[in-house]
Amino acid sequence: MNIVIENLDEETVEKLKQQAADKKRSLQADLKVIIEETVEQREQWKLWRERTRQIAHEIKRSGQIFPDTTELLREDRER
Repeated sequence: MNIVIENLDEETVEKLKQQAADKKRSLQADLKVIIEETVEQREQWKLWRERTRQIAHEIKRSGQIFPDTTELLREDRER
């Protein structure tokens, strides 16, 4: 599949070209890697957020109460 991205500013394009050259890749090959890695990272964050929400819901349902740690954090920062 081909994708066209229009109207990228020249500075961004030059930076992308340099980054690709630094890795001894073509611009197209490097953009492919960037996109694939970004998609995977987004998927991982999505799973993490969903799991975090599940844990928060489970804690809330359990009725467990956690102390407010604001004062402890403030004291730690003032050290």
